[in-house]
Amino acid sequence: MNRRVNLYPSWLVSLCIVLTIGIIGCGGEGDDDNELVGTWTLESVDGATIQQTIDQFKQLAAALGQDLEISYIEDWTFESDGMWRRASTLVAPNDAGEVETSSFEATGTYSLSGSNYSITITGTTGVDVTENIQANIDFDFADIINGTWSINGSKLTLTGVGGTVLGFTMQ
Repeated sequence: MNRRVNLYPSWLVSLCIVLTIGIIGCGGEGDDDNELVGTWTLESVDGATIQQTIDQFKQLAAALGQDLEISYIEDWTFESDGMWRRASTLVAPNDAGEVETSSFEATGTYSLSGSNYSITITGTTGVDVTENIQANIDFDFADIINGTWSINGSKLTLTGVGGTVLGFTMQ
């Protein structure tokens, strides 16, 4: 009986170790291989930050005697199943001087091959306000749906085949 008491804790410890290894080995399958999975906030386009661009609009408006309150946010979400979503919101005065919120969303799929990425847009809703903004961050979305990607810590860089460089921060 003394021997059985000594074996019981060993068996229990072995079982716990096996279960722990099994749980750790199964957790997060798929996401571990794809660093792109998550939601990323657009911070810059071709080196110009979104805030710098907003400040340029404010300075231009101030020169014309207007005080503008503008905010812009754009998030890109990459799912582990290959789905992709871009959501942007611009809050700014309209032509009548009233504050207006414009939203845009694009959805689709993405694929990765080494450091290359490819995005396919399957649907859009709202108005893409970036199509009408002419500033230092003027770019054609078609130039960035294919390109290369890299991640450094919480920073994502997408470099489109057209040369446009988008900088993101992980949310």
